[in-house]
Amino acid sequence: MKQIPKLIFFASIFLVALFPSCSKNEENVNKDYLTSITQEEEILYLTVTVDANSLSSGGWTQTSENAWNFMHYDDVDFLYHHPISGICDDWLISPEITLEDLDCILKVEHQIEDVTNPDFYQIYFSTTYQEGIFNISEWQLYSLTTYPNNFANSNALTPVPHGTFRIGIRYHKSSDAIQSHRWYIKALNFYTKE
Repeated sequence: MKQIPKLIFFASIFLVALFPSCSKNEENVNKDYLTSITQEEEILYLTVTVDANSLSSGGWTQTSENAWNFMHYDDVDFLYHHPISGICDDWLISPEITLEDLDCILKVEHQIEDVTNPDFYQIYFSTTYQEGIFNISEWQLYSLTTYPNNFANSNALTPVPHGTFRIGIRYHKSSDAIQSHRWYIKALNFYTKE
């Protein structure tokens, strides 16, 4: 009987130690992979964009005249906050949005010049706001935690109401001693889960 050369024998032992049995059993299943493939996928359902008419016939409104403006730059349309005073409380309010019987999350596609004072940047929703009558008690604050310095989605904002509602984007600076910075809003992106 032919003997296995020692070199091949030791190489075989080394490989078995390095790569234990690859047979399909529960111990060798990558549970992280299973979690990732069963996780619900976010599907873009609705995007509310802006254009040159947004602040006139497009249905977007603001509480402070000329605080929010439209710009088209580098093939991108967006609205931006340009503070007109040291102390400001300037709201940009979306047109009415209707999502009947859909469970969604909201991600605001935005860009922030400076995030030294993240509490300046706030996002709300309201199901009762009527244009021209502003009452802050009608608005519920979302928890905004991402402040990108290039256009990107915010963290997921929930809850998104069923039925008809508006989104309020608030730049709020209560001290004249702190420098103001621009806030750029490109779109409101609503995602469902599948």
